[in-house]
Amino acid sequence: MFYTGSRFPSPSDDANIESIVAASSRDLHDWDTASGAALEADPRWYELLGSGTWHEQAWRDPWVVADPRGGWHMLLTARAAEGADERDRGVIGHAVSEDLLRWEARPPLSRPGSGFAHLEVVQWVLVEGRPVVVFSCDAEHLAGERAADGARGGVWAVPAGEIGTEIGVESATLLTDESIYAGRIARSRSGEWVLLGFENVGERGVRRPAVRSAPVAMDDPGSAGVPSG
Repeated sequence: MFYTGSRFPSPSDDANIESIVAASSRDLHDWDTASGAALEADPRWYELLGSGTWHEQAWRDPWVVADPRGGWHMLLTARAAEGADERDRGVIGHAVSEDLLRWEARPPLSRPGSGFAHLEVVQWVLVEGRPVVVFSCDAEHLAGERAADGARGGVWAVPAGEIGTEIGVESATLLTDESIYAGRIARSRSGEWVLLGFENVGERGVRRPAVRSAPVAMDDPGSAGVPSG
């Protein structure tokens, strides 16, 4: 299992350095954490806390997918090391492994300047045989023209190519508004594709640990959508 670890360099503020940590289990009940971080952001491509451009070193929400040609890909919440607009640097981080034990960071799969300060809880999934990438970004963390236009935030989707290829998140559209967050597409026992997510409730958008689901449909271009009504 891969999950997010955080280090807080100063006890006086919430600035944190994120990394990916691994744990293993023989029975899914007792888990052993691997020593050290399995993966950290590579400064050649990714923004670090020390750059002073963001309040955290974003490197979280690992989503691991097998490559049909062999090996594994990990998609992550990350921010690019460079970009004209310091806020608009949210990207989909990328790493690869041959054995799930040793990981190598690679350049991001998306480009900065796509209108997102961060892209959280990224998922690459095949829906009716079509690859789709889903991620979450609320209105507070939109950037560039999306923020200037007053766009709504929530769970987003964009058609994708083979796992490990570039993802054009600048073309992403809303699956649902931010009343649902951290969305994942899954297939129900009846075979229906649904969006699962946490409910955002309260004035400050506190996320309640309750899951909502909504049916997901595919349109002709290959984008996913949640029907209204």
